Amino acid sequence: MRKEEKSRAIIVILSIVIVVLVIVLLFLCFKDEICEEVWEKKQEKEVITNTDNNNQPTTENDTTSDDTKKLTREEALKVALDDLKIEEKDIFDSSIELENKFNTTVYEIDFHHDRYEYEYYVDAKTGKIIKSFQERD
Repeated sequence: MRKEEKSRAIIVILSIVIVVLVIVLLFLCFKDEICEEVWEKKQEKEVITNTDNNNQPTTENDTTSDDTKKLTREEALKVALDDLKIEEKDIFDSSIELENKFNTTVYEIDFHHDRYEYEYYVDAKTGKIIKSFQERD
């Protein structure tokens, strides 16, 4: 092989490696988002299909798959606010989402208070704060 052919072969191989790496990185970046979407759809389906002893549909806040009581969104928010010793009337731009993270079902709670943005992860079954942090607006 001539020197030019070797150079072209190396360039082709490096190009293929770069393309494969980009594809892998894209997959890893979007994997969590895809998993979260599938989890949320599964949770919505379970909410619709769960029934109580009277064969009445239950809401997402009534039951979990292992028949233990699950915190409501309001109770999870109260856990976060109690941790900061503030009241709900003092926060704004809040959102609460049920998610599968940290190997369990958690409420992800985001809100703003006094020039800070807060994010809490509260275990949906136990009410324990799994993770929290704040960031200055």
